[in-house]
Amino acid sequence: MKSGALAILMLSALFSCKQKAQNDIKIAVDTAIKTDTASLRKLLENSQKQDVEIPEMLFNADTLKIVTGISHLYYPFGRHGNIQEIKKAITNKVVKDIHLSNIGAQDSTSITQITTSKSIVKFYKSDETNYQEIISADIRDSNFHFLNNIRVGMSKDELLKILFNKPPAVTVNTIKLISILDGIQHYYIFKDDKLIEIKMVTDYMFEGK
Repeated sequence: MKSGALAILMLSALFSCKQKAQNDIKIAVDTAIKTDTASLRKLLENSQKQDVEIPEMLFNADTLKIVTGISHLYYPFGRHGNIQEIKKAITNKVVKDIHLSNIGAQDSTSITQITTSKSIVKFYKSDETNYQEIISADIRDSNFHFLNNIRVGMSKDELLKILFNKPPAVTVNTIKLISILDGIQHYYIFKDDKLIEIKMVTDYMFEGK
């Protein structure tokens, strides 16, 4: 009986030591991940361009979130009151004038919808700014030519160099730009380090936007 009890105690102690070692390894790995993320954030902060105004960067799973005041968020085609100027920056397009209902109201707003074989972008002219404002966008081809040369098909490094002077390697597959003033967000989605999709989401209150 004594020998059996002793064997049980020895096995219990061995299991306890093994479990503790596994926990120690897990904690060490988790700490390393947090350290790498913090180091990368610091490198990006030190490298950001002054005119981009980046007060905050967050890493979440497979996404780098950047809060910024860069004008590209609002006017990637430039500030234009006339939709004809924006049309010049889009090739192989179909343009259609539609009306979207204003949520919570009885009236509607005139919208310009521009589509290509894989993409759709909607604009409306704001009475407040007198510019063509983006309502929403889902861009999956290279027919759209932004002022700063962001385009589907570019590399992740090319996009990061628009925001940072010397960006370190970033392994995320989505870069999310969030307006510092709220109102609009961009999603740049990569596959094999190539930009395959650009989504723009706004808080405009239109039915079916």
